[in-house]
Amino acid sequence: MTEIEKRVFQIKTAREASTTRRCHILPHHGDHTIGQHTYGAVTLLLILMPHPSMALVRALMFHDTAERWLGDMPATAKAAFPGLGAIYEEAERAVLKKLDMVPPLTPVEEEWLKAVDTLDLYLWAREQMRMGNQELTDLRDKCSEAIVGRRLNGKLPPEVWEYFQWTLGHDGFRRNSDVFDEALPLGLD
Repeated sequence: MTEIEKRVFQIKTAREASTTRRCHILPHHGDHTIGQHTYGAVTLLLILMPHPSMALVRALMFHDTAERWLGDMPATAKAAFPGLGAIYEEAERAVLKKLDMVPPLTPVEEEWLKAVDTLDLYLWAREQMRMGNQELTDLRDKCSEAIVGRRLNGKLPPEVWEYFQWTLGHDGFRRNSDVFDEALPLGLD
């Protein structure tokens, strides 16, 4: 495969992967795709860690790309059948390696990737609950437990913890006003 053919294949794969459904066993409002999740997680990373390495951004962008072929295996299945979960994760790593979408990360970058990945899922569950979907209470709580657990183990970036704690004191996000001047309270000079 030539270099341009490899890039074309990677681009097609990433674009196709972005449409893969997430959380398909959970009843939820609207679509929830890898593309939406990736945008949310990268947004969190860029705001909470203003100068991440390109390797970390790339790893976060592509971390779920293997689901294009493997699907999104529910965490409940991985927990109930650890052997199956281990095989699935091995398959994910193999697919990403074959696609050349696995940049090397430092341990701190790995922590950031896991933190914003979980935080985005937590926020999505809260947004669903705000729209009346109480089916995601368990998911929200499991994400919350994972975040707290990482904090207790010293494996959660302080910026993520600070933001997560802020969310606990607020019942969710009100939609920003559709009037730009109201949506941007800082004003424009």
